[in-house]
Amino acid sequence: NGDFNVTERDEAYKTMVTNEFKMNDAYHMTENRTGTTGTWHSFCQIPPEKMEKIDFIFVTPNIKVTHTHIEKEDKIRQLSDHNPHYVDVEF
Repeated sequence: NGDFNVTERDEAYKTMVTNEFKMNDAYHMTENRTGTTGTWHSFCQIPPEKMEKIDFIFVTPNIKVTHTHIEKEDKIRQLSDHNPHYVDVEF
């Protein structure tokens, strides 16, 4: 899990996915994506259309990702200012 508080445009993310010890962003390893696209909502202060994805699950290239899901924010049951992000993988 990578909570760098950066986007895919930032150097930290680019280093993770292009480094000699390459890690893949699980979100981009499958077309089977459900839920929302943003992960940070600042306790529902950021509208869904302006949310960015700043949380990542990185996997090694030999892992197959079959599904990824980012849970939509819930104004009533807020445990965090970030949306949960899940992936299903096959080894």
